[in-house]
Amino acid sequence: MGVHWLLCQKELLTPSSPTKVSESFPFKWINKKCKEGFHITSVTTAGSRWGVVMSRNPGFSEQVVELDFLYPSEGIHHRWESGYRITSMAAIADQAAIILGRRELKH
Repeated sequence: MGVHWLLCQKELLTPSSPTKVSESFPFKWINKKCKEGFHITSVTTAGSRWGVVMSRNPGFSEQVVELDFLYPSEGIHHRWESGYRITSMAAIADQAAIILGRRELKH
Protein backbone atom coordinates (compact mmCIF):
# COMPACT_ATOMS: atom_id res chain seq x y z
CA MET A 1 0.00 0.00 0.00
CA GLY A 2 1.26 3.49 -0.84
CA VAL A 3 2.17 6.37 1.38
CA HIS A 4 -0.63 8.96 1.49
CA TRP A 5 0.09 12.56 2.41
CA LEU A 6 -2.16 15.60 2.41
CA LEU A 7 0.33 18.16 1.29
CA CYS A 8 -1.05 21.58 0.47
CA GLN A 9 -4.01 23.89 0.64
CA LYS A 10 -4.73 26.88 -1.63
CA GLU A 11 -2.87 30.15 -1.08
CA LEU A 12 -2.24 33.40 -3.00
CA LEU A 13 -0.51 33.68 -6.40
CA THR A 14 3.18 34.67 -6.60
CA PRO A 15 5.61 34.54 -9.51
CA SER A 16 8.25 32.36 -7.80
CA SER A 17 8.57 28.64 -8.53
CA PRO A 18 10.87 26.84 -6.09
CA THR A 19 12.66 23.79 -7.48
CA LYS A 20 14.44 20.87 -5.84
CA VAL A 21 16.65 18.06 -7.17
CA SER A 22 17.26 15.23 -4.73
CA GLU A 23 18.60 11.66 -4.51
CA SER A 24 15.37 10.64 -2.71
CA PHE A 25 11.81 11.94 -2.90
CA PRO A 26 12.03 15.30 -1.05
CA PHE A 27 9.09 15.03 1.39
CA LYS A 28 10.58 17.35 4.04
CA TRP A 29 11.29 20.07 1.48
CA ILE A 30 7.81 19.67 -0.07
CA ASN A 31 6.13 19.92 3.35
CA LYS A 32 8.15 23.07 4.14
CA LYS A 33 7.14 24.67 0.84
CA CYS A 34 3.49 23.66 1.34
CA LYS A 35 3.48 25.53 4.65
CA GLU A 36 4.66 28.56 2.64
CA GLY A 37 1.64 28.16 0.31
CA PHE A 38 3.13 26.20 -2.61
CA HIS A 39 1.79 23.17 -4.51
CA ILE A 40 3.65 20.65 -6.67
CA THR A 41 3.22 21.60 -10.33
CA SER A 42 5.71 19.16 -11.82
CA VAL A 43 7.67 16.09 -10.75
CA THR A 44 10.29 14.32 -12.85
CA THR A 45 13.17 11.88 -12.57
CA ALA A 46 16.57 11.30 -14.16
CA GLY A 47 18.20 8.01 -13.24
CA SER A 48 17.58 7.73 -9.50
CA ARG A 49 17.20 11.49 -8.91
CA TRP A 50 13.92 13.33 -8.33
CA GLY A 51 13.09 16.83 -9.56
CA VAL A 52 10.18 18.84 -8.16
CA VAL A 53 8.80 22.24 -9.22
CA MET A 54 6.28 24.05 -7.03
CA SER A 55 4.14 27.15 -7.51
CA ARG A 56 1.30 28.99 -5.86
CA ASN A 57 -2.34 28.91 -6.96
CA PRO A 58 -2.08 26.09 -9.54
CA GLY A 59 -5.88 25.69 -9.84
CA PHE A 60 -6.65 23.20 -7.08
CA SER A 61 -7.18 23.57 -3.36
CA GLU A 62 -5.77 20.30 -1.99
CA GLN A 63 -3.03 17.97 -3.10
CA VAL A 64 -1.77 14.50 -2.17
CA VAL A 65 1.15 12.29 -3.20
CA GLU A 66 0.86 8.55 -3.72
CA LEU A 67 4.42 7.22 -3.36
CA ASP A 68 4.93 3.48 -3.71
CA PHE A 69 7.32 0.79 -4.87
CA LEU A 70 4.59 -0.59 -7.13
CA TYR A 71 1.79 1.12 -9.05
CA PRO A 72 -0.43 2.46 -6.24
CA SER A 73 -3.77 1.79 -7.96
CA GLU A 74 -5.78 1.29 -4.76
CA GLY A 75 -4.78 4.69 -3.41
CA ILE A 76 -5.36 6.39 -6.76
CA HIS A 77 -8.86 4.90 -7.10
CA HIS A 78 -9.71 5.93 -3.53
CA ARG A 79 -8.54 9.51 -4.22
CA TRP A 80 -10.38 9.57 -7.58
CA GLU A 81 -13.65 8.76 -5.80
CA SER A 82 -12.98 11.72 -3.48
CA GLY A 83 -12.64 14.16 -6.40
CA TYR A 84 -8.85 14.12 -6.86
CA ARG A 85 -7.32 14.01 -10.35
CA ILE A 86 -3.76 13.15 -11.42
CA THR A 87 -1.77 16.33 -12.06
CA SER A 88 1.76 14.92 -12.39
CA MET A 89 3.61 11.64 -12.15
CA ALA A 90 7.15 10.26 -12.34
CA ALA A 91 9.04 7.11 -11.44
CA ILE A 92 12.50 5.73 -10.84
CA ALA A 93 13.37 2.04 -11.23
CA ASP A 94 11.84 1.01 -7.88
CA GLN A 95 9.46 3.82 -6.90
CA ALA A 96 6.55 5.76 -8.42
CA ALA A 97 5.12 9.14 -7.37
CA ILE A 98 1.66 10.19 -8.49
CA ILE A 99 0.56 13.73 -7.60
CA LEU A 100 -3.20 14.27 -7.32
CA GLY A 101 -5.09 17.53 -6.85
CA ARG A 102 -8.67 18.43 -6.04
CA ARG A 103 -10.36 21.63 -7.13
CA GLU A 104 -11.91 23.88 -4.55
CA LEU A 105 -15.64 23.29 -4.27
CA LYS A 106 -17.72 26.42 -4.99
CA HIS A 107 -20.81 26.87 -2.82
